[in-house]
Amino acid sequence: MENGKYIKNTTNFNKFVCKKFNPHLYDHVLHRSVGCGASALALITGHNPFKIAAKNKNRDHYPDKFLINYLRKNGYKVITINKCNLTNRETVIKYKINSNHILLMSQLFLKKEASWVVSWNDLLFHNFEVSRLDAFGFINCPIVSAYVIYKKSYNRV
Repeated sequence: MENGKYIKNTTNFNKFVCKKFNPHLYDHVLHRSVGCGASALALITGHNPFKIAAKNKNRDHYPDKFLINYLRKNGYKVITINKCNLTNRETVIKYKINSNHILLMSQLFLKKEASWVVSWNDLLFHNFEVSRLDAFGFINCPIVSAYVIYKKSYNRV
């Protein structure tokens, strides 16, 4: 995870809490060839995972820049999480990230292999498979980069 820079303003993560999120799940067997980046983007946006993979030229590697640009071009706000904007706050309880935030994270699964996952509401989505969020998953598979994803429609009831 990036260090970031301490600035005067604190990142108010409370503004990006999601009251509702409808993850778009596809058959993980039929879509396993698209890769983790296309899976994560399809889960968030509902776009066809094969078309997303084609935009990445069907490469296995999905760089952060590709995912961030794709989301922003489709109307999503993407807030980088780094060590400084997590700790640059007046108290330990103000502006914290919680389970009601949609998190897009790259986690190191193997020595030289990271994979994209999405987290929301104590659930973890990886390649269209769903599991309960496990804190030890972040110890055993450290976070390389992480982002809060937000769209205004997530709070329309």
